[in-house]
Amino acid sequence: MSEMWREAPLAEMADITMGQSPESSCVASSERGLPFLQGCAEFGDRTPKPVLYCSPPLRTARAGSTLISVRAPVGTTNIADQDYCIGRGLGAVCAKPMIADNSFLLYAIEQNVGFLHRRSQGSTFSAISSKELASLPVPRLARSTQRQIARILTTLDNAIEHTESLISKYRQIKSGLMHDLFTRGVLPNGKLRPAREEAPGIYKESVLGWIPREWEVTELRNLTRQIGDGIHTTPVYADDSDYFFINGNNLKDGRIVTKGANCISQSEYKKLGIDLRDDTVLLSINGTVGNLAFYRGEPVVLGKSAAYIACSGRLDRVFLYYFLQSNQTAKYFDIMLTGTTIRNLSLSSIRAMPVVVPTAGEQLRIAEPLEVMDSLICMQVASLQNARSTKSGLMHDLLTVRVRVSDDTTREQNPQ
Repeated sequence: MSEMWREAPLAEMADITMGQSPESSCVASSERGLPFLQGCAEFGDRTPKPVLYCSPPLRTARAGSTLISVRAPVGTTNIADQDYCIGRGLGAVCAKPMIADNSFLLYAIEQNVGFLHRRSQGSTFSAISSKELASLPVPRLARSTQRQIARILTTLDNAIEHTESLISKYRQIKSGLMHDLFTRGVLPNGKLRPAREEAPGIYKESVLGWIPREWEVTELRNLTRQIGDGIHTTPVYADDSDYFFINGNNLKDGRIVTKGANCISQSEYKKLGIDLRDDTVLLSINGTVGNLAFYRGEPVVLGKSAAYIACSGRLDRVFLYYFLQSNQTAKYFDIMLTGTTIRNLSLSSIRAMPVVVPTAGEQLRIAEPLEVMDSLICMQVASLQNARSTKSGLMHDLLTVRVRVSDDTTREQNPQ
């Protein structure tokens, strides 16, 4: 170890300010006084996005402080990128000069936020007092060591933020691409048809809006072998098995996620399983509606919140998978959803859903660029998960001084 490790209460290393609610007459949307944060509702990924201002401010969080939610949800943090007026839902932690580093304290609080969760109290909602926050244990390290640890973790945070930005960008590109592909299609030369404003004669009006003249619109039932849902009973679960009972929440990004799903025996699978084939798309229809997966031969029994759509020769299942994510489908689902607390989509609504039908070749040309975008998104999501896992492990090691922090370590993590 690079130095003796010990814990100290947060109050030993930082000044703590608990928020206080100002009079309503002091708060307005006009930019007068300081930006005002009542709680964590205006927290962003790293820094707040205030919408209100307070004049005169009562309790102030200084720029650089860690803002922390002290009422439900307890422990959510942000960085004060400027001075803020804070309400009773927040506390502010500001490092004491020559003793602590603000960035280090942010990570130390995040690492030990479970301490606050265990001490939160309140019959209606959880909350902590200044006493609980002040007693939060944090590592008592030399300030130079604190800064080195903060630099390493900040570099990881920057990488995570960059990856999140890429994922958001790719998803926006995919959304715009889907709009063009399902309204203009793709010609044999690989290009989109001209926009309707440029060539109105090549389009026709349909129940799904303007579409190319060559396309047909028909109900989904006319393009499928079978549409149904899973069993409406609860199977007998097994302790450990290679067979699973899944519902709509097990469908994600084109795959069936069996992690966390209940196991069933082989005999239960044979008794309750539906004869699904590789031409099938699965769709969640209860609660969270719209989750999708391809069926790839997995040994699973579907529950009633998952529907299966078996395509005929006229409809490519990859094309259908993406059409079920389109704006046209989203609008149709919004109209057909029933229920107030738990939303449901009936099988009759799915069967009657209007679907555009390009030629078989054009269906493949439409699906191909969307598969490429999904592949890029999947790669970045995997990278994001890896970065988050790395940060979690490194935070634990660094903040318990299980990993020696040196100038060489800092340079390795911060090549700039």
